[in-house]
Amino acid sequence: MSENHAMVDVADVAGSRLIGRTLGTQHFATFAGELESAEPGQIVEFDFDHVEVVTASWIVGAFVPLMRLSAESRIDSYPVLCGVDGDLRDDFEFVSEQTGQPYVDWCPRNRRSKAKLIGRLESQERETLKAVAVSEEATGADLKRSMPDVSVSASGWNNRLRDLHQKRLLRRRTEGRRQLYSLTFPEIV
Repeated sequence: MSENHAMVDVADVAGSRLIGRTLGTQHFATFAGELESAEPGQIVEFDFDHVEVVTASWIVGAFVPLMRLSAESRIDSYPVLCGVDGDLRDDFEFVSEQTGQPYVDWCPRNRRSKAKLIGRLESQERETLKAVAVSEEATGADLKRSMPDVSVSASGWNNRLRDLHQKRLLRRRTEGRRQLYSLTFPEIV
């Protein structure tokens, strides 16, 4: 794994049966420590390979607040899930639909794996991700200039970019007064 990735073996840290919001809240504290020890901009892989059961209530207690924490400027990390198949994936999908927070299923250790989105994006969010992918790096003003036929103002584009950054799907860097956004994951299926 590259130096820009950290890995947390979820079963090792939290056990193989992740049930209930109370337990999720307890595990959130442990996982928060992992994010706080990561370097800003780092991808933090949460490996679920040896987890047998995850409930939606556990996810609400552990991962919903974890995603919010990861977006704080002092943390600025990018959590990804690895090994979430079958029922585990269904529960993350359910929570994503309820909260609007998508998750990324990607195992950075597997060079051939592609990032897969768990949850749905609104059509405007998909349009924005595609526009950033074409530009490689963009501001709201850049997107407005490159797509004059789309009836979205530069401020509107900036709002979309900010929202996708909060959802951890875009990276942001500041250059003077400009905030430039790029894809967190080169390709998301």
